[in-house]
Amino acid sequence: MDMLKPRKKWLNTLNRILDFFALEKEATLELLAEKTGKNYSTILRRVNDLEKTGLIQLNRMEQTESKGKEKKIYKITRRGLIYSLMIFRKTPEKIDEMAKSHTDAFLTFEKWNFFEKNGYHDFILNRLMTGVIEDAAAYLHMEIVTPKNWERRPFTETDEIHKKIIDDYVFGVYLLNIPYKNEKIEFEREKMAPFWKTIKTDRRISDWVQLQLEGDKIRVKGELEAIEEGIKIWDSIAK
Repeated sequence: MDMLKPRKKWLNTLNRILDFFALEKEATLELLAEKTGKNYSTILRRVNDLEKTGLIQLNRMEQTESKGKEKKIYKITRRGLIYSLMIFRKTPEKIDEMAKSHTDAFLTFEKWNFFEKNGYHDFILNRLMTGVIEDAAAYLHMEIVTPKNWERRPFTETDEIHKKIIDDYVFGVYLLNIPYKNEKIEFEREKMAPFWKTIKTDRRISDWVQLQLEGDKIRVKGELEAIEEGIKIWDSIAK
């Protein structure tokens, strides 16, 4: 007997539900049962599991035709979108659908049509997957796969944390790639200049880049001041 079979069945149902949410804005429990072929009670249990992980959340309540009854309508979280990209390795067509269904999740998705219109669709797609697989996924994976971690941190906090991950690592590091080291500047400028010129025409992206650079300036200045203070303390210690 395969002792892992119940676990595999449980995980398969979770992933089917999450995969559906990754391509849709929202869904009721009834719709999930219909689309997955699972009974209502199974869907209810699995949705509760996904809520505990912070991968989906209750989005709103909707009044039904029956007086006094309301349907719960759920949606995927930013954390769930990262996990979905990491686990399902979606085709470009599916990622297009995913991005356009969740434009409010990340700056990358918000500006998906802008990139596409300006001929940067494939470039953005490749950078997105590189960022998710190499950076965001590494941070996210261990928080999800172990059940004991499911309720370690309040959900609203993890949602904002994972928005910052995708914006900083995927949009910032992998898409903008602003050079800091002198030896990289000319090479990066030549390679990235057409892209930078394009994205600077978008006010929302331009403002985001400016804030990132200003934030990095403050962070680096603080680190330098801390190092200098450490040097002073070390030098003050009598031999």
